[in-house]
Amino acid sequence: MDNLTNMWLSFIWFTLFISFTLAIMKGPLLSSWIFLGTMQLIAHIPLLNIRLPANANIFLASLLNLSRMNIEAINSALDDLDA
Repeated sequence: MDNLTNMWLSFIWFTLFISFTLAIMKGPLLSSWIFLGTMQLIAHIPLLNIRLPANANIFLASLLNLSRMNIEAINSALDDLDA
């Protein structure tokens, strides 16, 4: 399950990188905004209060952390800088 989650997260980061690279080079931003809006909708599916399988719930929880820009590696690195 962790491999699938890591694969999706790397795909999402790659897509965000491509979108922002296009934005820097004056490319169209509509696809970037559609992608971010879709990720927000998918990540907030657990708020609908429906029964989900455990693996889907874990995946959506990690996706929610990503959409909230709450990335554990960055947070732990920042905490180490403060200490």
